[in-house]
Amino acid sequence: MFFDSYGPFVVARVAGRVTSDQKTFWAEVRLASAEYDYRERELEQSFGCYVFALRNGQRYKPSYVGMTMAESSFKSEIFQPHKLNLYNAALHRARGTPVVFFFPLLTEGGSFSKSRNANNGLVLLRHNVSGMRITAVQHGHRSSFRTRSTIRVRRMVEIEFAT
Repeated sequence: MFFDSYGPFVVARVAGRVTSDQKTFWAEVRLASAEYDYRERELEQSFGCYVFALRNGQRYKPSYVGMTMAESSFKSEIFQPHKLNLYNAALHRARGTPVVFFFPLLTEGGSFSKSRNANNGLVLLRHNVSGMRITAVQHGHRSSFRTRSTIRVRRMVEIEFAT
């Protein structure tokens, strides 16, 4: 299984709360998609795992790790009402700028996978991202995380996640 990672993408707040109105967020995702020679909406339409985290300086504290196999992928999944409740609860407990990292599933050739038969690999990645300290290097909007498992994530990232 191959994954890439993108982010952090800043999540907008209204009156201190995360809402589903994320026009600027999705514009940044589209910019990153185009920056790495994908179609403008290809990243948001891909599927895989994602991390909602709170940024304080150069440190990130993951608050929620999710995965999507939904037909419309990341775009339809990450700002659902029940996810907003989880994100806002995290913001109530801790300070920081809310951000999201994407871990889209890739083909061996490096394009976003269209196969919906990767559930076991996504569960394994989600488990690894949830249960470990992650270190990594920022490359614009593209970032990568190193895990100690059989899953490959393409780029290294050098931002330390606080646990």
